[in-house]
Amino acid sequence: MSKETNKEKQCFVRQKTFFFAEVIEQDARNNLAKGKFLLAKDGFNDLCKIDKEKYLPELLACYYGMANEMIRNGQLSDAAQIADNIKALTGDKNEGSLDLLIAVKQKDYDAVARIYANLLFQGRGISDIPESSLATDALVVSFQEFPQLKSNCPEIYEELHAVQQALEDVSSERYEDAWLKVKKIAVHSFFSHWKLFIKGLVAFYK
Repeated sequence: MSKETNKEKQCFVRQKTFFFAEVIEQDARNNLAKGKFLLAKDGFNDLCKIDKEKYLPELLACYYGMANEMIRNGQLSDAAQIADNIKALTGDKNEGSLDLLIAVKQKDYDAVARIYANLLFQGRGISDIPESSLATDALVVSFQEFPQLKSNCPEIYEELHAVQQALEDVSSERYEDAWLKVKKIAVHSFFSHWKLFIKGLVAFYK
């Protein structure tokens, strides 16, 4: 086979690959937009073999969509497997938002508190974390200190510690001490409802 014929063949293969990639890409994006995550995942999985850097974000979006549907339907072991697949694809072995949602569905609030604290430690904003209000409550009722928050999230750490100590003060009938510990918590704080709760306890028991 001449060099010229070989070049023509290579050119034809590249054009064919490009054509099929375009078709797969269009179908995959349409399926993703329609919430057909499994079909979209298959398409983006094939596209990642051609250009992983380009198509990985959309493949991950498919996995997240599939996992969220599974969590809503109570298919928690399947969702956990998807979460593991995402970690394998990204190389990030830390527990993430899906692990938090699975723990919430399982009502494993110790796990919720641990995962939430780790997400905050990793620099995730509270408003960017799903079920953040429930997870904040889980931090409180776990009665653990979560020292990893002390360096990265000092305000959260201090307010969490203040609420936990105030609850201990209420249980020991040290009502004034309890109120003094939480009175500086701001209205916009994620612990503000705990401040009001403790204020109500103090007013009731005094």
